[in-house]
Amino acid sequence: MQKEDDLNVTREPTPEYDFDEWVALYQTDPDAFEEKRKIAIAKVIDSAPVSMQPRLKGLMFQIDTERKKAKTPLESCINISSLMWEKFDELKVNLNALYHPEKLSVEEKAQFLQSANNENATILEFKKKE
Repeated sequence: MQKEDDLNVTREPTPEYDFDEWVALYQTDPDAFEEKRKIAIAKVIDSAPVSMQPRLKGLMFQIDTERKKAKTPLESCINISSLMWEKFDELKVNLNALYHPEKLSVEEKAQFLQSANNENATILEFKKKE
């Protein structure tokens, strides 16, 4: 169910992205590039539904942490890519658990239960129709 805040989001059109302009800025002024990057990311997060913004900020924190830990840009890219695939795998397991729970492996069931235990939700009990 969507919250009221989610329905009142004004979406601005995505600005044109000029790759060559960003490359030139990075090569001539890395600090200005970084500031522009942060502003662009903040605009995207701010345009998301209010209920999703904390999660997006948390994800951006994880990405920035991986960038800082890496010794090279390539290592950063590989680490962030691995993070993306981990999240994709979690999504796959959760979707399979919903649609085909009987087909889950023991490992997938454990992964699903672990992710379910990390969520805060109210479980509603529905009675069978007689």
